[in-house]
Amino acid sequence: KPCSLAVRGLDALLSYQSYPVLAAEIATKEYRPLGVGIINLAYWLAKNDLSYSDKDSLVKIDEYAEAWSYFLIKASADLAKEQGPCTRWQDLKYADGILPIDSRKKEVDELVSHIERMPWRALREQILDTGIRNATLMALMPAETSAQISNATNGIEPPRSYVSIKQSKDGVLKQVVPEYRKLKNKYELLWDQKSPEGYLKICAILQKYIDQGISVNTSYNPKFYEDEKIPMSEMLKHLLLFYKLGGKQLYYYNTMDGQGEVDVDKLNAVSVTPQGAFLDWGLMKDIFVPKSQQLQKMIPNGSYLVKIVLDEQTGRIAATEKIDSFLSNEELTVKEMEEVNLTVYRRTDIGYVVIINNKHTGV
Repeated sequence: KPCSLAVRGLDALLSYQSYPVLAAEIATKEYRPLGVGIINLAYWLAKNDLSYSDKDSLVKIDEYAEAWSYFLIKASADLAKEQGPCTRWQDLKYADGILPIDSRKKEVDELVSHIERMPWRALREQILDTGIRNATLMALMPAETSAQISNATNGIEPPRSYVSIKQSKDGVLKQVVPEYRKLKNKYELLWDQKSPEGYLKICAILQKYIDQGISVNTSYNPKFYEDEKIPMSEMLKHLLLFYKLGGKQLYYYNTMDGQGEVDVDKLNAVSVTPQGAFLDWGLMKDIFVPKSQQLQKMIPNGSYLVKIVLDEQTGRIAATEKIDSFLSNEELTVKEMEEVNLTVYRRTDIGYVVIINNKHTGV
């Protein structure tokens, strides 16, 4: 039902909306392309006690993706029967009875044995008989805005942190992963992954059922590599693996730089109790700083530099002013003349102590 509603609603919009360019209107109405995606995959995995690196995840995702693909295609085929197929449907592979699962790269079956749980043969015959309404139906996008509105994790990607900073034209939003208190030990964070291989295999499974190519990002945490340098051979290995399994294109090669994760921030106190203080950090619920984690007694409207931490005893996100224990210059991760992020920490007789990339200190 959700797939049917999505297809019918979006298809109706193609006829209803106005087009700023005639060429766009002609092409859209000839092919009526849609792109229904997936968001909150990280939450779905955590709820099912699975992770990106878990081989058992591939079987579960294969089952989910098959149903997702089938019901979207079925909804478009049913709509074609009612309102007619798109005018250029005969130019599509669908007109030859070829569905996305038929054009998959067979090597992907090495990950999960190919099983057809859905009545694909009947759907193939239906499309050959009455056509299909939409040339494309699926697309995997970052879904940044949709994820914010629904408090979901971005698209199919693992979260970078339990608490992330989302920026838009409307301001800055701090977002916590869904059901953090219950599932905090189930989430697999992006920078905790020693390799993107598990994520690439998941994308290959999804590609098997999607009617257009997926642009996939790979992410590497330098701390898992010797001298914190990612070998070119490692990246090429993953590129070739993804191609072998049917991947269409790799997009960004990301490395951990601390951007976008809440770590050290200057926040304002909104209220103070005998147990501690509550600071405004942009979410509906203020963040709590226990009295034991304050350097001096906090006062309302005061501004304080704190580190966001996870309270292992309560399972809640909290803050602390006692930042020094989290900073170290023993193993520097920065080099001379390198651009860094600075946060002013405190004033001393010789100048201002600053926090460098949320890891080190300098003057």
